[in-house]
Amino acid sequence: MPRKALLLILLILGACARHPVVLPEKALFSGRSYQAVVVYRVRGAGRTYGGRAVILTAKNRVYAEGLSPFGVALFSLWLEGSRIRWVFYTRGETGGWDLVPPEPRLGTLWPALLLGRVPREMARDLARQGKVSLGHGYSLRLKGGPLRYLLTWKGRRILEVRPGGKEVGLKVHPLRIDLVLRLVRVLPGPSQIPPPPPVPVSRLDLNRYLGISGD
Repeated sequence: MPRKALLLILLILGACARHPVVLPEKALFSGRSYQAVVVYRVRGAGRTYGGRAVILTAKNRVYAEGLSPFGVALFSLWLEGSRIRWVFYTRGETGGWDLVPPEPRLGTLWPALLLGRVPREMARDLARQGKVSLGHGYSLRLKGGPLRYLLTWKGRRILEVRPGGKEVGLKVHPLRIDLVLRLVRVLPGPSQIPPPPPVPVSRLDLNRYLGISGD
């Protein structure tokens, strides 16, 4: 190969090389459990809902309870690894998903992403490579302009998180739902999370649901 052509290739590769991103300390999640009060706004299916909710975490589990202005529970949501459970009290609806393939490391993400942060143990690789592979096709990706985190499966977006000052924006891509959480109060400490009631559970095969063929 001519020397000039080789030099040109090296220059192109150098220009395309990814420069490490410095994640600020406030973007890192220590992994400690917390209790939070948030004001939420949900937009989906042409409608917008809003209210106040309490989020409780214990290790890799998350429980969220939406409250009416009178303190009555409107809904409950449980996140634990690849398991999702919910109860909508006002509509009498219950249900759950078990994501297929399952990936236990998803549990380390939920408490962090709800605060607009990333787990500290993943931050180094995320800043250097822009991506952390979780296993079974799941990845956490870092995007800029503005800064956001993407949870993907085989390259398909599942959840997009846009951190802000006291607001965190979340977009659930498969369901086309936008959620904004305004953090009112966050206190450290594990919580007593109530167990989910028996609910009908569906196996959500991501290959079929996201329309991915092949491996």
